[in-house]
Amino acid sequence: MFIRTVDAMNRGINVIYDATNLVAKTRKSTLTRLRQTLDQYFIAKADVIVCSLSECKRRQGERDRKVPDEVIDRMVRQFQTPWYNEGWDAINVISCGKRQNIIREHLRMMIEPHDNHYHSYTLEMHCLTTEGEAKERLRCSTIFSEYVQKMMTEAAYHHDIGKYKTKAFKDSRGNSTDEAHYYSHNNVGAYLWLSGDKQNEWTNEGFLFIALLIQWHMQPYFLYDKNGDYRANFKKWCDKKGFDTMFYESICLLHEADKAAH
Repeated sequence: MFIRTVDAMNRGINVIYDATNLVAKTRKSTLTRLRQTLDQYFIAKADVIVCSLSECKRRQGERDRKVPDEVIDRMVRQFQTPWYNEGWDAINVISCGKRQNIIREHLRMMIEPHDNHYHSYTLEMHCLTTEGEAKERLRCSTIFSEYVQKMMTEAAYHHDIGKYKTKAFKDSRGNSTDEAHYYSHNNVGAYLWLSGDKQNEWTNEGFLFIALLIQWHMQPYFLYDKNGDYRANFKKWCDKKGFDTMFYESICLLHEADKAAH
């Protein structure tokens, strides 16, 4: 596929490289290889084609060659929001059908307990409290524009929207547990947001950035050092991945709001 792509582009032909492309590392690797292989400059555009998960499954059910529902569920857990640090010149979110009702997803979380010792709130109350904590911190901050503050507030409210669809009383090895786990809820949450019905309320960049914050809001939890701090390690991670200062500061503020809402 890569060889065919290079051959076509060398002959001046536009190429659609359609391989599902769920993971950031794979997308970035492909773009890097293309820029190293091709002599001429090219414009790299990512079209993120989305519709609700239920619609994806409905369409699969009408095909002769079906992808089982469990495979779709497994794939969305791998989804990572495309961003410009991967090498794109443009990224567009394109709806191809029925969208996810975001309000309905939150209604489902209203009385759903976390069933996890880290949380005392229901899923929905945790999201609401995180939003409130983010607003309080943003009032004391002078580094974010008004529009960025709106994006961060929105991300704070929706950051755990993927938990309802990933809740399971099993650990990472599939063993039954007394506590609920929410593996890859951030990936699922990012896709739910992008396939949701709020796109018209935002610019394309703003809509994507909210998904990006939902996508990576868990990252600081994995980067605490022995002194109980995460900022230095998280800054190194951001630099390595090519994320800018606004992303770094946004995730830090979201992380602090999330911790305060447990």
